[in-house]
Amino acid sequence: MTDGRARPLVCGADEPALPFPVFLCGTVEHGFGRGSKQLNCATANLPTSALEATPPQHRLTDTGVYFGWAQVRVHGDASFHADDSAVHPMVMSVGWNPQFANPTQSVEVHILHKFAQDFYGREMRVCVLGYIRPERKYESLDALMQDIETDKQVGQRSLARPAYEALRHAREFAIP
Repeated sequence: MTDGRARPLVCGADEPALPFPVFLCGTVEHGFGRGSKQLNCATANLPTSALEATPPQHRLTDTGVYFGWAQVRVHGDASFHADDSAVHPMVMSVGWNPQFANPTQSVEVHILHKFAQDFYGREMRVCVLGYIRPERKYESLDALMQDIETDKQVGQRSLARPAYEALRHAREFAIP
C-alpha cells in the first residue's frame, strides 16, 4: 500500500479456495459517479442484492478489493464491439468506501477492458476468485489512485495462473 508497506504482486493460493469462486449476477446500475471522473477508474456497479443471492458457503464476508473475471451481456447488439461481450479481467470494491464516507454499501466492478459506450441496464456476470486488500481511508486521492493501479496489476498477475485462467471459461459465462 502507499503507506510504505510492501504489497504482494500475486494474491491467493495456486488454486481458488472457499469461498471462491463466487459468482455474482445483476443489472449494471448507476453509482456515485466518482470512478471515471475522480479516480480514472470507471466502474460498473451491481446491486448489493447480487451479494445476498450467493449460497452461504460462497458469501463474501469481508469488505475490500477482490479480483476475478467479468462479462457484460451485450452479445448480438450491433452497437457494441464483438470483444465487448468477452470475459475480461476485473477488480472489484465491496464496501462503504471510507475515503468517501458512503452511507450505503456498494459493489463496484472495474473491468480491465475499454468499452466504447456505457452499458447501464445490461446484465453483468462476475466470477470473484480472490481477495486483494481491505478497504481503507487514504491521506489523499492520489494515494488511493496509486493503490487502485496496484490492485489492477495484482489482479491481472493473480489471474494469469492456470487454475484462475481456466475459470475465464466457466459455464456461467456461456452465451446461449
